[in-house]
Amino acid sequence: MKFKKSMFCLLSVAAMALPLVSCNNAPASSAATSSAASSAASSAAVSSTVVPSKKVSLTMSVLHNSDQTMMKFGTKNVPYNAADGETYNAGDFKPVWKQVQKNLNLEIDDVTDSVTLSSIDSSFQAFQALGFKTQDGKQLNLLQGNASSIVEEGTANGTILDLKPYMDQGKLPNLKRFLEENPVVAKSIIANGGQYFYAPYFDGYNDIEKMLMLRKDFVEKLLDGEYIASKYDTETTINTSYTRFNAAAVDQDVDVLNEAGNGSEKIHKKYVAGQDIVTLQNGLTTKNGQNLVKALREYIDTTYNHAYGTKRSELFIGRKAAYNMDELVALFRAAKANPKLLTGKADGVIYPLTPREQTNDRTTDLFNFMINMGVRGINGRQTYFYVGNDGNLVDTRSQEAFVTALGKMHDLYSEGLILPNFDVKGADGVTDSTKWSTDLFQKKDADAATKARGLAIYDYCQTQTAFNWQNTGMELVPVMPAGYAWNGTNETKFVESWRGVKTSGWFITDATKNDADKLERALLLVDYFYGAEGNKLMSYGPAAWINGTTKYMGKDIPKLSDACLSEFAQLGKYNYTNYYRQFLGGTLAVGYVKEQGMEYQVTNPTARNELDKLENALAYNVIKHPNASMNNTADHMLDQLPSSIAFTAAESSSISETMADLGGLFSTSKGKVNVMTDVVKNGFGARDGKDAKYVYTDAASFTNWVKSTLKSDEHLRIINTAYHRMGFYN
Repeated sequence: MKFKKSMFCLLSVAAMALPLVSCNNAPASSAATSSAASSAASSAAVSSTVVPSKKVSLTMSVLHNSDQTMMKFGTKNVPYNAADGETYNAGDFKPVWKQVQKNLNLEIDDVTDSVTLSSIDSSFQAFQALGFKTQDGKQLNLLQGNASSIVEEGTANGTILDLKPYMDQGKLPNLKRFLEENPVVAKSIIANGGQYFYAPYFDGYNDIEKMLMLRKDFVEKLLDGEYIASKYDTETTINTSYTRFNAAAVDQDVDVLNEAGNGSEKIHKKYVAGQDIVTLQNGLTTKNGQNLVKALREYIDTTYNHAYGTKRSELFIGRKAAYNMDELVALFRAAKANPKLLTGKADGVIYPLTPREQTNDRTTDLFNFMINMGVRGINGRQTYFYVGNDGNLVDTRSQEAFVTALGKMHDLYSEGLILPNFDVKGADGVTDSTKWSTDLFQKKDADAATKARGLAIYDYCQTQTAFNWQNTGMELVPVMPAGYAWNGTNETKFVESWRGVKTSGWFITDATKNDADKLERALLLVDYFYGAEGNKLMSYGPAAWINGTTKYMGKDIPKLSDACLSEFAQLGKYNYTNYYRQFLGGTLAVGYVKEQGMEYQVTNPTARNELDKLENALAYNVIKHPNASMNNTADHMLDQLPSSIAFTAAESSSISETMADLGGLFSTSKGKVNVMTDVVKNGFGARDGKDAKYVYTDAASFTNWVKSTLKSDEHLRIINTAYHRMGFYN
């Protein structure tokens, strides 16, 4: 994998001159191995921090989303015979947190199990109601929360410690240096009064986050080799609703990644009016699998002047990907109409596009797919907003491109190209599951009972392509984004789903400053995970889970040990987040930047090969993407938005009291609702009585409803004021 110059990753912490933490009680080898990039350490690094000899106890609460993802083991996943030779039982601290206490001469009083465990937010609210104390009155020192809740609580009630004075005093050298090196982050987390109330969490940083993935093996079956009509299905037909979206005619060069992976080359694309693939397919007398595939194959040969030869799948997958939205829809149709070919079963069925699960937080990933139709703001850090050419925020929900794309999503749904009733349990008609990715990708193709299959999903690469290990022969791989005329003329590629500050982190309670020893140790702990040693521990685990180094993005990083990889496969079932969180206690949403080098090592090799091409395309500007710079004034399309906006109390009240429906009907949270689901399934037509709030009858009235009834225009005015006040592009 080529080194991505534009990317910042904490695997290069030494290059940022972050200090190492010297731990009196750490293993003898820790000082020598604490930084994967120690050989590149800057001479400007601040002095090492020495851990005090006095052991101190901190009362803490840390979790992800259940009793399996806390600092301690619950009743599941035990006994755990771990890579370090220890056996862990219920109530024991997990390896990462056991090592943290040893390294920092710390004793953790874990009170996590006394609160609601469904989410970080519910835990925060439960403790907030108790004044950040336990039921028996014990004062908490460190816990997590969502950024907006933390800032609001700290500003309004003064119950959360402002970290800035301690940065100025040199008590948080790692965190301070990180914020100085990354001003976009600093501006993103600062409160109105200049306070830093929390240390932010990053699920990776300055890299692509979610992406489209396709079953490479299915695409190859449909498109590669010579055309043999008898291979393809004739029984299954498509009733078309989707009409041409991209340009009526195209005659241009398209940039793709070169073979060496270190730059771009061009492929010429040309079709005339009436010869775009959607119009051609819509004009077929019989839209069955055989005819839809034949039309797509011939179109690829003609439009790209045989640039792909008999490997037509490379239009969609690999370094030469140059497809646009219409061509992708044509592929979806070809797959939908060829269930026997792709599933090997006479009664098989293909659902081309599906979300991971039926819950609202997962179904909203379907809408990320609209980036392929030129919709910005859906994939960004500040959902529904992006920076316009003038430096002001734009609410995508009031834009013509958004409404057009949403209508096109309904057309896809009407054709059966999106999983029917994707927000309802048992939607696939085959099982009563709610986890579509498990049903449609993980279950083995060869199993007689497996009749429904998926082709594409928009999600995280490692966790979803892990199904390749469990379904022999399956090759789910990440692909380049679709080309779109972002500049108004030629088709180019752009990614907006980009890793930045997540919406959560952890904080120190203000009451902690009443005990000097506890405050000192709490500050040390917060700073620790922003240093090289702490980051390595939280990202990769203790020494037994590491064996030497390997290369990632041009840097030496910790190499996962054979014992770690074996546990990852057997215990984590190839899902690294489940494995690290449930067994090691690592990669939790505390203040730190999760290294992607660990995730990269446990990505399925077939998918990793394609991920390398995608990353190189990003590195060499074949794909444009946001960045962490504050100097994008010439091209605000590259601006990385903050994950949270610091509103005044009056602004927050106005939003919550008069614009509640705007957030409530466009929610991306589990257990909530999103009106886009309604439109994808039902279109813009008039709603019946049970949908009383959805008072729109067509695309135009939908836009007016969003702007006037839901008050998106007023909300946009408020958010722009706050955004500029934070120091972004005044």
